Amino acid sequence: MDTGTERLFAWATWIIGRLEDNLTPALSGMRVLRL
Repeated sequence: MDTGTERLFAWATWIIGRLEDNLTPALSGMRVLRL
């Protein structure tokens, strides 16, 4: 794997991690509100 691909993969992994960190509390809150 070349450096560009490795960098892109690391960037995508970080972005997905940030999205999950932001979405998980929101989804949990929505679930609680629904119940």
